[in-house]
Amino acid sequence: MLKPVIIGIYGFSNTGKTKLITELIIYFSKLNYKVASIKQSDKSYNIDRVGKDTYKFAEAGSNAISFLTKDQTLFIFKDEMKLNNCIEYILAYKYYDLILVEGVQDKFIQKIRIGNKSLLKNTIFTYDNNLNKIQSFIANKLNERCNYLDDKIELKVNGEKISLSEFPQEFIKNTLIGMVKSLKGIDVNDEIITINISYSK
Repeated sequence: MLKPVIIGIYGFSNTGKTKLITELIIYFSKLNYKVASIKQSDKSYNIDRVGKDTYKFAEAGSNAISFLTKDQTLFIFKDEMKLNNCIEYILAYKYYDLILVEGVQDKFIQKIRIGNKSLLKNTIFTYDNNLNKIQSFIANKLNERCNYLDDKIELKVNGEKISLSEFPQEFIKNTLIGMVKSLKGIDVNDEIITINISYSK
């Protein structure tokens, strides 16, 4: 599995961030890349509405609400989520080649600035209305990707290998290592832990 490319776009309001990300989504989707997008804001906002069933669930004390329809799935978590956790949830559900983040604030993510907003850490360059420049930059990133984590966790069910994204692989690895380390007389120095589980209903 190839590591997803994550690129942030930031700048002041009404400087064209959404327009640029929309153009990038259209461009790379036409090239058959799977694209996901995230909107990050430092302002308080509630997507839910008073009187709706999901709002009533939250008012009653539910911290996680899901709304399922024939063509959409909506999740509402009634607390702040860090960007890296949001990305992990997305990748745990489905693999994406490219993730574009509008309003990115995470210092570890490479980002492109629009306008003259204060330069953030890990900024690659400032957008100068040259769409081809950004498209070429992202295309190169996509082409330079390497396989990741495929050799760390191998899960087989009924002999068939199951593809896992980064989040479930890290979750399984850390859980197993923690369990093994808690066993008396076990020293986890090797890099390989093998577990075979057989069960019947």
